[in-house]
Amino acid sequence: MLKKIKVGVINLGSNNIYSIQNALKLNNYKVNVISEKFNHEIYDAIILPGVGSYNYAMRQIKNLRLIDPLQKLSLNKNKLVFGICLGMQLLFNKSSEFEVTEGLSIVSGDVKKLPMGRNNLIPNVGWHDVKIKKKNIFFNSIKKTSKFYFVHSFYCVPQDTKIILTHTEFNSFNFCSSIISENIFGTQFHPEKSSIQGLQILRNLENFFI
Repeated sequence: MLKKIKVGVINLGSNNIYSIQNALKLNNYKVNVISEKFNHEIYDAIILPGVGSYNYAMRQIKNLRLIDPLQKLSLNKNKLVFGICLGMQLLFNKSSEFEVTEGLSIVSGDVKKLPMGRNNLIPNVGWHDVKIKKKNIFFNSIKKTSKFYFVHSFYCVPQDTKIILTHTEFNSFNFCSSIISENIFGTQFHPEKSSIQGLQILRNLENFFI
């Protein structure tokens, strides 16, 4: 690692961020937990994790005055924004969960509910294959098809399909399970809960700064 990368982890009060914190610290990142409006200029990367409902999370983001610094940081192509699970969904324009809720609009596209399968297995909880569509620095040293851990009922539909990095199948339905758009990275799965390959993704974040 060329320098100690300063990472801010957003705490919306509805998710356990300590596993992410610990994994980042093990890889020599300098980690701060952010629970209020912050100075976007002092961070190299921001991680936006999340569990729970879209509308609750967006209310929290507004209440904590995080919209402006998140959007400003995302415009700096030398800084990384990484959304995990609900955090990835919040980067998009809007979600139809419970009611239509406007998101951060950092990525163009919508968030929709997974279709029901024969066994009506929603939410999607457990380990599923993540199939890499194209080579990318965040998936270095990871096999083209690897299993990662998911917990979700909604999925992202990017307006520009070129930003889709991986696909995953659930109930015989293929959905976008990660995206990359310049300095914006997102995974529908939880790397911090996905064993060795998940920790490798967190380790690979440093590749963005090389």
